[in-house]
Amino acid sequence: MKLRLTLENTSDLPASAPASIEFGNRESLSIGRAQGLDWTLPDPSQLMSGRHCEIRRSPEGYLLYDLSTNGTFID
Repeated sequence: MKLRLTLENTSDLPASAPASIEFGNRESLSIGRAQGLDWTLPDPSQLMSGRHCEIRRSPEGYLLYDLSTNGTFID
């Protein structure tokens, strides 16, 4: 199963920031505003944590782990 994450409402996103990422063959994907993560997203308002969440592959599919102080919301 292939997983692709895509940001919506990207009008405020800098041109250098990727609007989507594919999970690929990795076991996990770390997301946040800190440098050095798999998907670093700009967040001048700092609503997102430095290391906000991680998606991990499991035998059942993909699991999202909330690592933030602000909470992670889907949809």
